[in-house]
Amino acid sequence: MYRGIYRLIIAVCVLTNLLVITSGEGWGADRIITAVAGGGAFQANHGDNGPATSGYLWPAGITCDAAGNMYIADFQYNAIRKVDVATKIITTIAGTGAFGSSGDGGPATLATFSFPTRVAGDAGGNIYIADQFSGHIRKIEAATRTISTIANGGGALCLDTHGNLFFRSGNQIKEYNLVSGVVTVVAGSGSTGYAGDGGPAISASLGQSLDMYVNSTNDVYIADATFHVVRKVCPPHNSSRSNLRIG
Repeated sequence: MYRGIYRLIIAVCVLTNLLVITSGEGWGADRIITAVAGGGAFQANHGDNGPATSGYLWPAGITCDAAGNMYIADFQYNAIRKVDVATKIITTIAGTGAFGSSGDGGPATLATFSFPTRVAGDAGGNIYIADQFSGHIRKIEAATRTISTIANGGGALCLDTHGNLFFRSGNQIKEYNLVSGVVTVVAGSGSTGYAGDGGPAISASLGQSLDMYVNSTNDVYIADATFHVVRKVCPPHNSSRSNLRIG
């Protein structure tokens, strides 16, 4: 049995067993919980270039790259932060801290965001960001560190094993093919509701999807906050979108 303090909010980075605590403390019978980022007092640069545990954060989403470095969507600071797995130093890799939606085509560090909520990374080291209030999905190129907008949407996103990025756009779930750049609707008719289970995913009615997850067999799970359900689209990678089913 495990115990924890009320209002403990955590996120786990599986690749390196890193744990982020945004508030509170906790303990377990045979496990140790440790703060690895955040917890510092407010400061002008939010703790950049210092120990990650002295940084000031409002983390809304995290991901890790193949090396184990952690990337954090810092909601309040309007930035993407990185915790180096070797040095444990935190830096800002995208965003000036100002509210906005500018900077496409230039260095990611000079871009502005509008409350980023989710972040994901592909095998090539590119970073994808769901920018909530601007309604944009943005990409940081691994090679050049430049930023661009690749699709309209925001709030939730995830990657599958076929090189596809899934994201929320209104009351629909869309897929962005990382190779071709083609965007396809995979679930949701665009209408708000809870209907369509057992039928074609593109004909279903959805509510507000706050998060998504793709498992090892590429089934997509959707957290529908409006209707308090988790729905499943399978299989998400199929040559015929009309064959996708929702349940």
